[in-house]
Amino acid sequence: MSNQVKLNLPGFREYRRDPTVKAAITAQAERVASTADGMAVKPRVHYEVEPAIDSTRGSVALVTTGYRTEHSGQNIADNAVHDTLRRALGSLGGA
Repeated sequence: MSNQVKLNLPGFREYRRDPTVKAAITAQAERVASTADGMAVKPRVHYEVEPAIDSTRGSVALVTTGYRTEHSGQNIADNAVHDTLRRALGSLGGA
């Protein structure tokens, strides 16, 4: 008897592109952004979320400094000096 497991990678990729999974990924990105907003040191900082989209491995959502938004300068400075996005992700069990 074999102990090998065979994965259906194309099927797993399609599962990760399912609208329900994408909604969960977007919701998690919103949690990271909200946490980062709460950790921000500079005033008027608001991190932005790009909703989940298909990627080569499934789907991905982004939390950004909001490049070219009203307060992007403050966001970029806060993240650069205080590593806010990474700390927010780490506080939720991520990297």
